[in-house]
Amino acid sequence: RLQRPDTPPASDQTFYPQVTEDEVIYENSAPWPTTTVGSGKSLDRLPGSLFGNFATSWTANNPTPGGQTTNYDSWAESVFGPGNLPNSGETEDFDGDSIPNLIEFALGMNPLINGPEIAPEFVIEGPNATMTFKKNLLVSGLTYTVQSSPDLINWTPVPDSKVSISNFVEIRKASVALPATGGFYLRLLVTD
Repeated sequence: RLQRPDTPPASDQTFYPQVTEDEVIYENSAPWPTTTVGSGKSLDRLPGSLFGNFATSWTANNPTPGGQTTNYDSWAESVFGPGNLPNSGETEDFDGDSIPNLIEFALGMNPLINGPEIAPEFVIEGPNATMTFKKNLLVSGLTYTVQSSPDLINWTPVPDSKVSISNFVEIRKASVALPATGGFYLRLLVTD
């Protein structure tokens, strides 16, 4: 059980109640990954914001003490299971959230859960359009490129920079001046 201190009540400023942030009670039977039992595999937490008590938050994988890089194929096998399941390819969308599996892999998202829980964020900051995204540092063989376009046909690279890094995830940010007139688009291109 992972807990954090909460704000003390006004009646007792010395008492800090403990709030449960997450909890894991594991079963070695379905629906939990059963290939970990006696096989030397580890139980790995999938990226995303799901609770630890959900069996869908976990997958069986090779042990990764200290974190090891992985490529799409080994990640896909650990997430979707062995073989090529329907909709498990790089350009396909297993969970139907309109985010291709390769992008979910690159950004550390969960391709089994429909929803852009940690998709890139787009905001207007004064005269600039800004994109902030998470780069999964345990991923190998991918190139991340932020691009801008006035017409969705001609794309220009936009420099991005590291904002912070924590737990094998790097937060990156790209900003570009908005044009005075006409259309303007930003995208994150991930290629392998």
